[in-house]
Amino acid sequence: MKEKNIPLNIPFLKGKEAKYVLDCIKSNWVSTAGPYVSKFEKKFKNYVGSKYVVACSSGTAALHLALLSLEIKKGDIVLVSNLTFIASVNAIKYTGATPILIDVSSSSWQMDIDLLETFLENSCYLKKNNCYYKKSNKKILGILVVHILGHGSNILRLKKLAKKYNIHLIEDTAEALGAKCKNKYFGTIGDIGCYSFNGNKTITTGSGGMLVTNNKVLAKKAKHLSEQARKIEIGYIHDKIGFNYRMSNVHAALGLAQLENIEFILNRKEEIYNYYFYHLVKSNLISFPELYSETKSSHWLNAIKLKSKNINIEKLIKQLSKKGIIVRKLWEPMNLSIPHNDCDYISKKNVSEELYKTCISLPSYPSLKKKEQSLVVYELKKSLGIR
Repeated sequence: MKEKNIPLNIPFLKGKEAKYVLDCIKSNWVSTAGPYVSKFEKKFKNYVGSKYVVACSSGTAALHLALLSLEIKKGDIVLVSNLTFIASVNAIKYTGATPILIDVSSSSWQMDIDLLETFLENSCYLKKNNCYYKKSNKKILGILVVHILGHGSNILRLKKLAKKYNIHLIEDTAEALGAKCKNKYFGTIGDIGCYSFNGNKTITTGSGGMLVTNNKVLAKKAKHLSEQARKIEIGYIHDKIGFNYRMSNVHAALGLAQLENIEFILNRKEEIYNYYFYHLVKSNLISFPELYSETKSSHWLNAIKLKSKNINIEKLIKQLSKKGIIVRKLWEPMNLSIPHNDCDYISKKNVSEELYKTCISLPSYPSLKKKEQSLVVYELKKSLGIR
């Protein structure tokens, strides 16, 4: 097989992206005003089945707005997945609140709900219908669950826990657009959901994000803060410290075109996952994260765990790179990261660190050809000594 460059993830721009963006340029609507923002919001709202949406400049901006609209602030605590891209935890610290990191399950790689429940029962207490952390007596106002790799967490159980302890539930669905629990899309089950449209996500706007909620008050707060907290009806009067978190018309035009092809993209993602699973799961050296029975994954990024302790991950990545195949490790767990290693970390077996040491993500983009994917499998098996 001829060696070639096979990246990890690239956008699928095969629809009306150029047409819609050119329309923005011709009409001079290229900034945060323009018809494509409202068109994209409406189509996205209808797709996920949420009552309200707010288009944002990034997924991180959506997370920040979500926390602010729930009035999470300095002195409060937010429980968050330890295995995540750093933006999830950064957004908590933007508000001045304190993150507590929750380890993940060794089977699903999502937030460990058993561990979370034990923590809430033994390390927290309820007083006047509020949940407090015994160690600091600070109020726990939020659970920020991150649905990693396109797979969903045990969201129904998590929602019950959040209700029992009167804690807001925020879904970081940056990687799980299109994933479902029963008949509901992830991101629409908690109080607020946040999506990312970065260049490597399921659909892209170049950069951008979306906040979704069924709560009109929360949506109104988020929208207001995203527009510099300007009281639009009376000119340049501002009633809070707001943010320039609006999505531009150009970015929304890209997003609208992308959303028109989302079913094709999701189908391709599933086909790519099925191919990897069929050809790799038989090996006793490789395993995949388990999916909850009530969920359907969007298979954003295919990651595998290498079960042999003799495998050097860094060496394997270099070997595949020499063959033109780009793979990468999972994110550094937040308890190891320099900005967040001072946070309390709730864990029994340190699963996050084990996954960081033993997992790699494989090329997973929709335009990945079968012969390219076959080459990935062939070179991976060859490097691992699998026949």
